[in-house]
This record gives sequence, C-alpha cells and structure tokens, in this order.
Amino acid sequence: PFVRLRDAFHVGAAFDAAEAEADMTDKDRQLHRSVYQRTKSLVPNFCLILEGLAESAPGSQDTLLGTMTSITKQCRSDDIGTLKAIGLDIIENHGLLADEEVSWAKKKGSFKKNKSTRGFNDNIFGRLLCPHKYSQLYSQDPDGFCTKVLESDNDIIIQASDLPAFLYDCEYDASAIDRGLLRGPIVVQVYKGIFMSPSSVNLKDGDSNAKGRSSHGQLHGLSRATPYDCARYFCSSLTSWREQDGKFSLRHFYYYVVALFEMDAESSWAVDTLDWWDRQVFGKGPRKFENSLMQAEQAADINSDFNALIAQRIARRADDDRS
Repeated sequence: PFVRLRDAFHVGAAFDAAEAEADMTDKDRQLHRSVYQRTKSLVPNFCLILEGLAESAPGSQDTLLGTMTSITKQCRSDDIGTLKAIGLDIIENHGLLADEEVSWAKKKGSFKKNKSTRGFNDNIFGRLLCPHKYSQLYSQDPDGFCTKVLESDNDIIIQASDLPAFLYDCEYDASAIDRGLLRGPIVVQVYKGIFMSPSSVNLKDGDSNAKGRSSHGQLHGLSRATPYDCARYFCSSLTSWREQDGKFSLRHFYYYVVALFEMDAESSWAVDTLDWWDRQVFGKGPRKFENSLMQAEQAADINSDFNALIAQRIARRADDDRS
C-alpha cells in the first residue's frame, strides 16, 4: 500500500532494461545511454511525455520510438540522396589535384552510374580515403596501394580509428596529428550541402546544384556546429550509411570522431576546430567571445532596475519582520 504503481513500473522497467543490457558490451551500453541523455537534453520533458503515454496508452511508447527511428532512417536516406546529387561536384571543385583533372573528366560519367568504380577501385578516391599517415606511401604507388587494400593485404590494414586524408587540409604531421584535422575542404562543402542546403555549396563556376530551400539548420534552429553534426557529415562523405563496409566500421568511425572532441572538450584543438566550423558554415564569431558577451550581460544585469527592485523588496520585508 505504500508503493505507487507508477514508481513501481518505472523502477521495474529500469531493472528489465538492465537485464536486456546484459548482452551489450560496456561500449555499446555507454553509447545507448549517451543517446538517451542527449535526446533528453534536446527534447524538453521527453521522459514525462513517454511516462504519460505509458499511463494513457500502453504500448504507445514503442510506437512513438519506432516512428522516431523510421524518421531518423529517412533523414539519413535524404542526406545520401542529396550527396549523390552534389558529391561528385564537390570532389571535382574541392578535392582534385591539378594532375587529376583530365582523368576525372573522362571518368566522371562512370562514377555517376556505377558506385563500384569509386572507393579504392579508383586512384582519386583512393587518395582521399587513404589514412593520411599513409599518404606518402600511397603517392609512391597508388595502384599497388589500392590493390593491397582491396585484397585485404595484411601490409595495409585500414581501421575505423585511422584518419582519412580527406579530413585534412594540409600534409600529415606525425608529431602533431591533429594539425589541419577535420578542416578538409570536401567535408566542409558536404556539411554545407546537407546541413544548410545544396545551393550553399561553393562551386568554381558559380553554379548551384539546386534551388534554395529551408535548410536543416533553419528548420531546427541550429546556428553552431557540434561534434555530432560534424561526425555525421564526415560519415556522409563516405557515401554510405552501412555500419560495416568490408572491414571498415562506419559506426566506430563516427564515434571516434565524436570522441576527438568529447575526450578533451576544453582543449585548444576542440575549441578552435568548432569555432572554425562556425565561421565556415554559419559565419559566427568565436564561442569564447560570445560567452564573454553573455557574461558581461549577466554582470550588467546585476545592477538592473529589476534586480534593484527585488533587492529593495527583500530589504523592506526584512525590516517589516524585525518590527
């Protein structure tokens, strides 16, 4: 009689979920909880909504979450659809070396028709996908390198934790691996094309791939880059949303990119990189400056009429209590 049924079911569901997690690895468990916490932070009162549905319409929780999952999958499909339309143009305008332009012009038609001609089946794509630490080795024998990758040669093993060349805007520096990392021109344009709109992509001839439309950023009220957004569009740059592509895990690649920020969120690299993305995509100034303005406003607010009025009321109430 001293236990509320709602609380009992809430606690019981937590224990059931814990048992369901038993087959998960610690890493998967942490990832699921991270998604849960992030969803709660993005959607106010989300947990209350789920609890309300559970009480008023049993089973509707699963229906809602299933619908959200379906919409998420559709969004990914839309992203890939957009990328199919603009991806090759982005590479042509932002990813080619001077001596690759003639070859690209000859093969672009086949790239559009047949996905199997891309990836490590072609030296241009191979150079971009090659882990940047191997870029010099790749340049010595592109054909041989691609063959070893395709044949799963043990001499060349590409893991999700390796950082492909297209993520960089400079030569690889083994003593400072994060120099130029996540600033590659291709991924910036992919981000703009999907997140802002295809018409925001910068092409050398000034043409646009599509008419202007409301961007994801406008629809969702987002005006700053986040590690999750960046990682999502870096994955989009790989033109596939399959969790596993051969031996390469797209899922692990995504979380490695997020971890670059989250493991040391206050590092100069993490802060400067997100500031750089804000400038490239949103035209925003540094976050430190924005935070300083906010702090200044808060400090000034202490001396505002409103706060002065409240202070006077508190003082008068104290005087009344004493008298």
